[in-house]
Amino acid sequence: HSERLGSCLARLWSDGELDFELQGFGSSRATEAMLSDVSAGFKRLPKDLECRCVIDMRSGVGCSPLAVPAIVRFLRVDGDRIA
Repeated sequence: HSERLGSCLARLWSDGELDFELQGFGSSRATEAMLSDVSAGFKRLPKDLECRCVIDMRSGVGCSPLAVPAIVRFLRVDGDRIA
């Protein structure tokens, strides 16, 4: 998901590996869309599969405070899938 000031990418593999790559400034719209895609991907994986997550923020500069509710919502709904 890309916008003028930054982009975010999530890759969810069938073995449970989840990679996030964040660049620039994260908007609430891009963050929410990315996390929605990850939630949809979790639904295609076996429920008992525990996922491992790597977050690459080396090229990130921050995010909108309006993105925080989407992040919290994602963690409340799907956070227990991530080791």
